[in-house]
Amino acid sequence: MKIGAQLYTVRRYTQSMEELEKTLGKIADIGFSCVQMSATCPYDGEKLSALLGKYGLECAVTHYDPKKIKDDPCMVAEEHKKFACRYVGLGSYQDIFQKYDIFKSEYLTAAKSIADRGCLFLYHNHSAEFEKFPDGRNVLERLRDETSPDILGFIPDCFWIQHAGADPVSFIRDFAGRIPCVHFKDMGIVGGERRMLPCGSGNMDHERLIAACADSGCEYVLIELDDTYGQDPFVSLSSGLEYLRSLGLS
Repeated sequence: MKIGAQLYTVRRYTQSMEELEKTLGKIADIGFSCVQMSATCPYDGEKLSALLGKYGLECAVTHYDPKKIKDDPCMVAEEHKKFACRYVGLGSYQDIFQKYDIFKSEYLTAAKSIADRGCLFLYHNHSAEFEKFPDGRNVLERLRDETSPDILGFIPDCFWIQHAGADPVSFIRDFAGRIPCVHFKDMGIVGGERRMLPCGSGNMDHERLIAACADSGCEYVLIELDDTYGQDPFVSLSSGLEYLRSLGLS
């Protein structure tokens, strides 16, 4: 598995192409070999490919414009091919529990078009997806059971799974074969409050998480922090990378 940087962590520094290039250079200097494109400025696929190549980086996955995914999935897939990215990610869908059928009608047709062009649509969770339907399943379990692995995959966010009261290790094993990418961040208590922390700074069991990911066919572990609480986000990414390497990831 490769360790990547989720650029959402450093989104303040990617809001122009000049900033994005500088940030990609910093990410490469830290030691990452891949990134997730998320919350950056708009980019042209060919220009992004050149930037990634300049710094020896690979794009593992995106969080792409939801409207473009829904309205023109063929274009989205072809654009991803320009920078050699197979995985098209959706970062969230507001009120997905209440609007589950609407989500399916809006995005599964798009997902099929994306798959037909050699890419794969991935859905990223927060904690809202773990509310249960009357049959005892949650949103993610229903999507898994009601779709083909060739059409839909998942980006499990281990922090948000644990935040919802579920076990991220069990989740990853239950979704084996459907999770090419996973988000790692740590969870800890600071001043009596639950916080996101750099990997290795909190209480999550990353050794068990890494083993579950390896057994489940995961290709990319993406380090992400939605909030660094005033710490330099590049420092947070660097410390997380160092910690995961100490556990045997490359």
